[in-house]
Amino acid sequence: SPARPPVIPDSNLTSQGPERSKKQGRPVRVGIIDSVPIHYRTPLYRVLAQDPRLDLTVIYVSSAGVRPFDSGFGQEVTWDVDLVSGYRNEFVKKADSNQPNAPMTNIWDWDVVRRVWSGEFEALWVTGYYYITFQLAMLTQLVARRPLLFREEQTTLEPRPFWKRALKQTLLRLLLSNAFGLYIGTENRQWMRWLGIPETRLFHVHYCADVEFLASEAARLAPA
Repeated sequence: SPARPPVIPDSNLTSQGPERSKKQGRPVRVGIIDSVPIHYRTPLYRVLAQDPRLDLTVIYVSSAGVRPFDSGFGQEVTWDVDLVSGYRNEFVKKADSNQPNAPMTNIWDWDVVRRVWSGEFEALWVTGYYYITFQLAMLTQLVARRPLLFREEQTTLEPRPFWKRALKQTLLRLLLSNAFGLYIGTENRQWMRWLGIPETRLFHVHYCADVEFLASEAARLAPA
């Protein structure tokens, strides 16, 4: 079954953090910035949305997946499962034209700044850094002095030019200066440490699967 949400320790970043919600007896406002609706993430979002301790909103950069898109296989596809029910979700204004495989500089969504700022998310979970939109969301949360959760699949295993490593490290160290890192595995954890996130703000959030759905599909497709 999907993993439980990570426990966020007390934060000194702001008086508007999760502890304040606990004292006021209301759910913690959590925002997630994700690239596209996709079948291996939405089950987790549904589980989180059912948790009475959380008030969850997922903001998508692209509507690819709920509309036909070029998946890189030489043809347009759409997922054949429901990706947007069971949890609150929104799309940025240019979601219908944003392509998930576009170059980084092609994805600029300034409206995400207003949405993150006005949402007053007591924890913002950003699922990457590649798009400028992701970076704008992280910067907004940083300026607002509210907790940021960061998840990304990168490692230090792949060699990169010095200038690219230096630029990435400088930019991401700034954006993640007070972030909590949600690492997937050992090498991903090392990458986050390379970016300066201390051990005290690193949490293991592994991949998860909707076991009940997979079991039901296996039973449905099994030979008679």
